[in-house]
Amino acid sequence: MLTEKIMPYIRIMRPLNCFMTSFAIYITFLVFSGFSMNIKIPLFASLAGFFAAAGGNTINDYVDYESDKINHPDRPLPAGNMSQHTSLIYAMILFAIAVATSVFIPATAVVILLTNIILLILYELRFKKVGLSGNIIISYLVGSIFLFGGAISDNLYSGIYVFFSPFFINLAREIYKDIEDMEGDKDRKTLPMKIGLRKASHAAFFSVIVGIILSPIPYVYGVFSIYYMVVVAIASAGFLFAGIKGYSSPEKAGKGIKYFMLVALLSYIAGVIF
Repeated sequence: MLTEKIMPYIRIMRPLNCFMTSFAIYITFLVFSGFSMNIKIPLFASLAGFFAAAGGNTINDYVDYESDKINHPDRPLPAGNMSQHTSLIYAMILFAIAVATSVFIPATAVVILLTNIILLILYELRFKKVGLSGNIIISYLVGSIFLFGGAISDNLYSGIYVFFSPFFINLAREIYKDIEDMEGDKDRKTLPMKIGLRKASHAAFFSVIVGIILSPIPYVYGVFSIYYMVVVAIASAGFLFAGIKGYSSPEKAGKGIKYFMLVALLSYIAGVIF
């Protein structure tokens, strides 16, 4: 059936993650632009972010084919629903679409997008297997959503002020994911494989604490109102709980951080509206 042929191409993109990226870009544009009614720029920026994320997720599965047989056997490649060669071509097509849709956005944002695509590819082909440096790249990419949102709204400095807390929170999530995947990562020099599970858990928890400490920066520099602090305090409590949970269940810690990142997004909205 046609649906059965199409579904692997949808699943390998991890559309929920892609939509979260697009949503974050659109929200940051609205926040940093003071809820501008401009539709064209944020629309094409969100599409560019969606397809760049989709390309990154696809090339991730291409590189992780062997380890996913153990860690994620239900994904399209290890499940036999798509070949590695096809996934690589598909990733390049997705990246090309991302670049094509970026022609309608400001030049600074295009530079950030192209830099991010290059980093995504370098991460998968080179830095993914060398531990903490790979986690740092991915965390920069997550934080760069705010740099991108600032660039498309002609308010880059606000994006810079917001960048730091999400960077460290996501760095913790990446470490928790590496702890979770230790069994299938025998060929990778991830942080947990280098220093052990316990020390890696400490490192992840420390990163959570740093992210929480840095969260007031946008308020201090006048990007958001005091209501940002009210809502981000809820997100910070969630991050702290996830960090504590990480000592017993890195999987639940990683998922908890992911969900409370959405609460953090709401804090940005609250900081502008109220």
